[in-house]
Amino acid sequence: MRDYMRCNRRIFMADAHAVPSMAPHYAKTERNTVIRLILMMSQEAVEENYIAHELSILGYPTLDIYRTLTDLIDR
Repeated sequence: MRDYMRCNRRIFMADAHAVPSMAPHYAKTERNTVIRLILMMSQEAVEENYIAHELSILGYPTLDIYRTLTDLIDR
């Protein structure tokens, strides 16, 4: 990768967006969102309004966040 970047340095110097991403982009699916939320909650406290927002994006507007998450996890 270093040789590739070195050989194409003019392209990358002219346009920073030409540098390819090294991390995969995950689809915002129900499964991936729930896994991401679980991982986030295992590391630190996550605001309930953030979780509610993420669930509403998935099509699960809810006032009972705990129940909705457990239902999604149990699927």
